[in-house]
Amino acid sequence: MITMPRKLSLISLALAASVQLAACGGGSAGAPDIFPPTVLITSDASGTADGPVTFTFTFSEDVGSTFTVDDILVTGGTAGTLTRVSPTVYTLVVTPPDAAAGTIQVTVAASSFSDEVGNLNTVNPTVVATYDTGAPGGGGGGGGGGGGGGGTVTFSSGFAGGNLTNEGGAYFSYSGSDQDGFSCSGDPAWCGSGSGGTDATSFFFSYYQTPSPASALYNGISVLAPGVSSISNSGDTAGLQLSGQTTINFTFNNNPEWQDSGTNNFGVLLRLGRFYDVDAGPDVAPCNIQLLSVVTPLNNGAATPYALPLSSFQIIQACNSGISTVEEALASAPVSEVAFQAAGGGAALPPVGGLTTGANFTVPTSGGVYPTTLALTGGIHFE
Repeated sequence: MITMPRKLSLISLALAASVQLAACGGGSAGAPDIFPPTVLITSDASGTADGPVTFTFTFSEDVGSTFTVDDILVTGGTAGTLTRVSPTVYTLVVTPPDAAAGTIQVTVAASSFSDEVGNLNTVNPTVVATYDTGAPGGGGGGGGGGGGGGGTVTFSSGFAGGNLTNEGGAYFSYSGSDQDGFSCSGDPAWCGSGSGGTDATSFFFSYYQTPSPASALYNGISVLAPGVSSISNSGDTAGLQLSGQTTINFTFNNNPEWQDSGTNNFGVLLRLGRFYDVDAGPDVAPCNIQLLSVVTPLNNGAATPYALPLSSFQIIQACNSGISTVEEALASAPVSEVAFQAAGGGAALPPVGGLTTGANFTVPTSGGVYPTTLALTGGIHFE
């Protein structure tokens, strides 16, 4: 059993990040460089590739000669020569096997490269490209055309020890209400906890309960992309680049009290990895595009598989990017975080498709508390 209290509100997290940046000088002249360099990996695969795939590595700053082909782990294909296009851009061509179908996965490990003052990278981003080079019975590959699916890509396959998914992405929970200032007090009557395991039967849950009905409450579970430990406040965050996938697939269940409350819709959020600074002045106001879908549970408190269409999502945070459609957003940047939230009353997320997220304000247990519980079983896939 892993106890997972993480009870800072989203507002508090944002404020804390802003204060920390200000304390570090915000990158002003003369301030020491303490920020690790980051890298965003993308591919030129459109849909399913039928031949070699070019992966591009875009760094947040010049990493000199510290980045080499030996820092790149490639599975599912044969790596060619690493080409330095500019001080911050490298490319690598990976060739998939002939007459086969599958995925190429490219990963850069943490502590593989450094900036000019020696700060090492702290995350190990991964990107996946789907290929079909004419496998027997396959479609013969080809990117183009009419919006067909790009195959299954794995965001996470299950929950492991150390608060990491099997793919090395962090996972955590958070909760709060108007009764505790939107930050869990540490009292067992309020806090959440989680449990992890391995393989498809592993699960993680988060509960939040109040001794009397709240009027604003949120409870969430976040899962980060393979190798991602946190969302950067100073640069791009790695993630999983989608290419033709049309659904997000997961297994979810909620507690019977929340199910019976009449406000049992839950939110699924996708946070994209591209960093935007939305402050018009010299300060930094970090922002990432966020997409939301609001879901009415299919179950009666039991674990149920969902195949949620990506077309059901709506942009709720555009970061002044000019991006106006979900398709544009998903093409512009990888998915770095998938979150599941109960959020009701004054803490409800924006409505999508006429639906509003909720939480349990009205149905107590026999012990007189009001619980709202989210649970995920197994992995998260895009298909």
